[in-house]
This record gives sequence, structure tokens and C-alpha cells, in this order.
Amino acid sequence: MITSISRNGLTSVILGTELVNAFDTLSVQAGGFGNTRIQNGIASFVTTGGAVDLDRTKVEIIHSGGLTLRAGSAKVNLTDFVIL
Repeated sequence: MITSISRNGLTSVILGTELVNAFDTLSVQAGGFGNTRIQNGIASFVTTGGAVDLDRTKVEIIHSGGLTLRAGSAKVNLTDFVIL
């Protein structure tokens, strides 16, 4: 049995202390774009869809937005997160 995951949900991810410390050491600034927000070390992503397969105990969650990592003039956007 497959059930759809509704839009407009929210997934929050805690950015671990080690990751935050590594960003500080490397002078990397992390920020969110689109509907992604980072507050108090927690990144929140808007859910745009997905599915739950109860027969196989499998879940897929699709998100919008993403993270931007900046160091000096270099910038990397991390997008298209799918949680399995």
C-alpha cells in the first residue's frame, strides 16, 4: 500500500556541533535559500511531496530550497534533497 505525502510539510535537520565547528574553522558561512531557514543550528526544509510504501517499509520525502555554503568568493548550493 503506497500513500502520498502531502505538500507543505516541514523537515528539520539539526546541524551537528562538529559540522558547525568545521564551518567556523574553515570560515564557511551556511545559509538557506528558497523556503529553507536556518535558526539556532536547525535547518528547516519545506516538503513538496513524496510517498510511503507500507508494504516495503520505505519512505521518500522530497524537499524544496536548499543550503548555500560560502567561503570567500566561492559559493556552493546544495539542492534537491530527497530523504529515503
